[in-house]
Amino acid sequence: MAVLRRLACNLRQAGVCFLAAACVQAHSGAYADAIVHTGVGEPDFVWGVQPDHFVAGQFELSRHTTITAIEGYFHSVSPASRTVVLYGSADGSPSSGSVPGDELWSTEFDLVALDPGSFGWSGASGLSVDLLPGTYWFSFEARGPNQPEVPYLGIAAGAPDPLQHEAICNFFPQTMCLPPEGWFSASLGMSVRVTGTIVPAPPALILLLGGLTVLVRLKKPASRA
Repeated sequence: MAVLRRLACNLRQAGVCFLAAACVQAHSGAYADAIVHTGVGEPDFVWGVQPDHFVAGQFELSRHTTITAIEGYFHSVSPASRTVVLYGSADGSPSSGSVPGDELWSTEFDLVALDPGSFGWSGASGLSVDLLPGTYWFSFEARGPNQPEVPYLGIAAGAPDPLQHEAICNFFPQTMCLPPEGWFSASLGMSVRVTGTIVPAPPALILLLGGLTVLVRLKKPASRA
């Protein structure tokens, strides 16, 4: 009887160890705060996001990740809507000459009116966009008739920790920017942030299921002869 009790105790400890290992593996390497966070400087210049002027930034993922927010430090004196777009990389690498490639996903977001000279974080949040490891671009764009030009609407420049690779789409004086042909590499210093969470790897899920299975079996009442 004592042997059986010791065996059950050891199995219970094994189950707990399975669960602990699963939690460690699921959370190891997770982004503490943001995938991209350039910070906010004291901008004396704004990169406009207008029908003839889009801006983009590049980021890399080393793990399967769920993007939860893409935001810029915006200024706008009037209410407006704009579009956040995710692109692949045109050459598949984080090189300085790279520009956005094929469009992968997009969504609209609303900007509130701010007092002149005031800025605030705004963009698409509450997202659940799964991306595999690779090089990607996000952009802020004005698309279609419901996103017309708005005076003084743009993202603050002068970020203290700017992105290494940025791009601009400027077809001025035409009426619309037309990605992907209109993109070219530029140093913008945009104030932006991208947040996300790591998707647990399959081994972590296997460990989790293994631990739960051990604990559940131990809790089952022994069958009576």
